[in-house]
Amino acid sequence: MQASLEFSSKRIDTLQERANCSEEKLKIQCREITEMQVILDRLSFKTQRQEQWARQLNVEVVGVPEVKNENLTNIVLSRAEKAGVVLRACVIESCTRVQSKDPVEGLPRNIIIKMSSRIHKDNLIAGVKKHRGITTGDLGHGGE
Repeated sequence: MQASLEFSSKRIDTLQERANCSEEKLKIQCREITEMQVILDRLSFKTQRQEQWARQLNVEVVGVPEVKNENLTNIVLSRAEKAGVVLRACVIESCTRVQSKDPVEGLPRNIIIKMSSRIHKDNLIAGVKKHRGITTGDLGHGGE
């Protein structure tokens, strides 16, 4: 009986040590998770800021009908010319069509223009605002 009691006591001590060790490991892992969450939050914020910075040179054009094999740069240059803005193709880094967040069937996809500088973007927007009456017909497309 004494041997059985000692065996059980040693077994309980061993289990207690293992439980204590597991608790310590769990505390360490909880701290690491908390630290990683802080790092993740910082990186998320930094990524959002960088994405916003990258988008600051973008201009979105809405409502221009889609034509097969269209040249978006030429469409943008034509729009700028009609608005009285002097714009060269070299200041347009890229033009692409993108689906809007809430697409409506029958409406064309929007055009996103990435300009090479903020000045060119601002000049384009200012010129277009002065000539809000431009229609797709003015751009050489059928329409209003």
